[in-house]
Amino acid sequence: MFSCTTIGRKAARHSLAMDFAAGNGHFDVVRFLHDNRPERCTARAIDLAVKFGHLRIVRFLHQYRTEGCTTSAIDDAPREGHLRVVRFLHENVGARCTTAAMYWTARNGSLPIVRYLRDHRQEGDTDGAMDWAANGGFMSIVKFLHEHRSEDCTVDAMNHDAREGHSNVIKFLHRNRTEGCTTKAMDLTAERGFTHIVRFLHGNRTEGCTTNAMDGAAFSQLVAALRFSQQHRTEGCTTPILIHFGYIGVVHLLIEHDANMDIERALSIAKSTTHLHIVRYLTARFATTAFSKSAIDATQVPPVGPAQGRWLQILDVAIQLQCLDVLRAIYDTEAVSFRHALDTAARCGAMTSFRWLEANTDASVTCNTMDVAAHSGQLEVVRYLHAVYPEECTFFAMDGAAQHGHLDVVRFLHEHRTEAILHQHRTEGCTSEAMTLAAKNGHLEVVRFLHEHRSEGCRSYAIEGAASHGHLDVIKFLLEHRSMDVCVTPRAMEVAAAHGHLHVVEFLHHAHGDVAYTSAVMDTAAANGHLDVVRFLHEHRKEGARKKAMDGAAAGGHLDVITFLHQNRSEGCSSRALNLAAIKGHLDLLQFLHQHRPERSTHLALERSSDLEVLRFVLDRRDAFPGSILNALINTAKKGNLAVVELLLDRMDEPMEFPNGAMDHVAIFGHIEVLQLLHQRIRFFHLPRAMSEAAGNGHFDIVRYLYDHNLCDDTVDALTKAAERGHLEIVEFLHGNRTEACSELAMDLAAGNGHFDVVRFLHSKCVEGCTSSAMDQAAKRGHLRVVRFLREYRTEGCTADAIDNAAYEGHARVVRYLHEHVGARCTTAALDMAARNGCLPLVRYLHNNRQEGCTTDAMDWAASRGFLGVVRFLHQYRREGCTTKAMDCAAREGFFNIVEFLHHNRVEGCTTDAMDGAAELGFARVVRFLHANRTEGCTTHAMDGAACYHHNDVLRFLQQHRTEGYSDRALDEAVKSGDLSVVRVLVEQAANADLARALSLATETHHLHLVRYLTTRLATTNLRQSPVE
Repeated sequence: MFSCTTIGRKAARHSLAMDFAAGNGHFDVVRFLHDNRPERCTARAIDLAVKFGHLRIVRFLHQYRTEGCTTSAIDDAPREGHLRVVRFLHENVGARCTTAAMYWTARNGSLPIVRYLRDHRQEGDTDGAMDWAANGGFMSIVKFLHEHRSEDCTVDAMNHDAREGHSNVIKFLHRNRTEGCTTKAMDLTAERGFTHIVRFLHGNRTEGCTTNAMDGAAFSQLVAALRFSQQHRTEGCTTPILIHFGYIGVVHLLIEHDANMDIERALSIAKSTTHLHIVRYLTARFATTAFSKSAIDATQVPPVGPAQGRWLQILDVAIQLQCLDVLRAIYDTEAVSFRHALDTAARCGAMTSFRWLEANTDASVTCNTMDVAAHSGQLEVVRYLHAVYPEECTFFAMDGAAQHGHLDVVRFLHEHRTEAILHQHRTEGCTSEAMTLAAKNGHLEVVRFLHEHRSEGCRSYAIEGAASHGHLDVIKFLLEHRSMDVCVTPRAMEVAAAHGHLHVVEFLHHAHGDVAYTSAVMDTAAANGHLDVVRFLHEHRKEGARKKAMDGAAAGGHLDVITFLHQNRSEGCSSRALNLAAIKGHLDLLQFLHQHRPERSTHLALERSSDLEVLRFVLDRRDAFPGSILNALINTAKKGNLAVVELLLDRMDEPMEFPNGAMDHVAIFGHIEVLQLLHQRIRFFHLPRAMSEAAGNGHFDIVRYLYDHNLCDDTVDALTKAAERGHLEIVEFLHGNRTEACSELAMDLAAGNGHFDVVRFLHSKCVEGCTSSAMDQAAKRGHLRVVRFLREYRTEGCTADAIDNAAYEGHARVVRYLHEHVGARCTTAALDMAARNGCLPLVRYLHNNRQEGCTTDAMDWAASRGFLGVVRFLHQYRREGCTTKAMDCAAREGFFNIVEFLHHNRVEGCTTDAMDGAAELGFARVVRFLHANRTEGCTTHAMDGAACYHHNDVLRFLQQHRTEGYSDRALDEAVKSGDLSVVRVLVEQAANADLARALSLATETHHLHLVRYLTTRLATTNLRQSPVE
């Protein structure tokens, strides 16, 4: 224990000594400081003493000090239940307070203080008082406020009370209040398992619930509440959370008793979990429902319409788990394209799935297949692909395997690159990125293997990558064995220091201390809080630092670094240090800078900070911290920080007019308590945007407050936005209280976004109706339920856009309904778009049932996106044909099977773009096929593209078999990238290559290995060309 003198001596060094002593109840220290340090006190002393109930200290400070207190004093005392303190402040201090006093008292359940405030104070309360009293189950306070106060409550009263299970309060509110509740009440009650309250709400209230009710009960495994919701409610559930937590029993219960359960979505969620028992159950269940032969007639449109992306997720799961029955069912329906299925199987090493897909579907192996297998380290798949599809691989395979540390795959690809396979040699190899990325990720064994067996080397920045991750062993190896490629750059130490790798910094200093490092090294280390690195640099390096060092440390809250720099360095800081410390809420750091540094902040410290304690500190020192309190208030109000808003309002010298635009933001983001407080304390008149934006964002309490206080009159736009975003409660309120006519746009937007309840309400209550855009947009987004309603109850119909856009998005069920029940028109775009998206059942349906046909775009797009089944169907059953774009685009995307099909079955052919595109993207098999079977050839773009993207195998093939050559761009890009293997091929290809230009470019880009090679090559060339004496 410290003596009073000792505590006083230590505390006196701090400008807030008496404040803290008062808050902690140290009466002797407070008295000592008062007697010996009379200047050391602020209004916070009484505030803190009140907050913690130290009445003796409050009396002392009131009697002997003049600082007084703020509204926080009498606001905080009720919060803590200190009635005697409240009475003293009211009767002796005359302290002011706000509505927060009654609010906190009711929230904490202190009826005596509620009675006292009601009898002796005039500030009143807000609707939050009864809300929170109900939330706490304080029945006596709820009754008292209902009987003796005029302020209302909100729907939150019953909502929150239901969540806490206070049935007596719920029944009281239901019988005596009119505010009611929302769907949250039953949702939260079901989640907590209060079945008796669920029954009461179901039997006595009309608000109902949402899917959150069953979701919550399922998540908590509350079977009673779950079964009641199943038997008596129709909202259903979504099941994502319980899948994440592996509740198989609840999943089984929900799915077995809910015919409408979205098993497809459930399975897509389960895919991301580690609960394989749920994944397998859902996969099997899915196979017997969505993909069963009894559920789908292969000649008809599939009943679940696409969401092709979601179906593809199911396909991915089935491939990974190697569920062949599901794969078979999916393939039989033709519901999704299998074009990337082999890539998926290769990536996850599912060889059983791979072999089945290979044998039973039209999925084809591409270069990407072996590449992704190598990236993932699937050696078995790589071996198989090498044996069966030797031409399908690019340099990405070895690069990716090296990047991820798969040494076995790297070794295999290297050892088999020179085997004679189909009279060709594996030449794809790798690029310098292989060793560079392996170094960055610390895979030393891979780096060593590539150094010993490959010639590509690494990039000059390999040292920087290894330094940034602290791989000192890799750095030493590269410097010892790859000095022709790499060197230590100033940035190497900078990134090592930035990430706190002191051992790397020490090595670079001792072994390569002569490099021209900069002050950025200490700057970044300080900004990231690495004191050990900062101390080492200070003691051993001379580059020093800049003001950015302390500024950055201030932003990160690193007081230890700030202290070290202040005591040991002379660079100092800028005003940004204080500004950033204030903005980031680092009070201790701000106090240190204010006390020890001569620099001062700008207006930003006050105006951009939102931390309560920081703002109190700043406001108590207004001479040192300039700025506008109004601007600070605007910034804080937008963030909804009620406590800070109250503080700033208390510190304002006189009433100010709050800008309407700022108040709009308060409303837009739903800060109801801030809005109410500002409306009471500051003058503002009209909020032009607030109502519509708050309605659009679903803030019903804001909308009602604005309407009740006549702060905004644009209810038409507000109703439209609420309808657009599906906020039915707000739509109903605005409709019931508005005087203006509704807008057709409201139903149009609600329909387009699938808000069925809103559409139904507007139809029944608003005479304005909608336009044909309603059905058009609902069809486009796949909202079949809305489309059906509009067709049955409205007369506006739709346009040709309905089927066209539904087909474009792949909503097959909508297309079928529009055709069979609406008689809607469409254009050739419908079949074109269905083909573009690869939806073969929809293509077949439109072909069989519509007369509009399609254009050549249909086959062109299907070919360009790899949908071989669609291409075959259009070729067999349609006459529109395609253009040269079909083969050009298929070749560029590497779809060999489509290129081969078009070549053997169509006459349109291709252009030079086909080989140019295939070469640029590295599809060697396609390039060879086009060279051997087509006459269009290519242009210099072929070698240019292959060189720019490092496709060595394609480049060598073109060099050996084509005569078009390349342009200057090829050599320039190869030199810039530092790829020696590509540069060597290009230089050997052209006798007139501009070696001097290439050497100059290599020098500029610091590729030392290229400089050496080109210098030697240039000298040899000059020697050959010089006359012999």
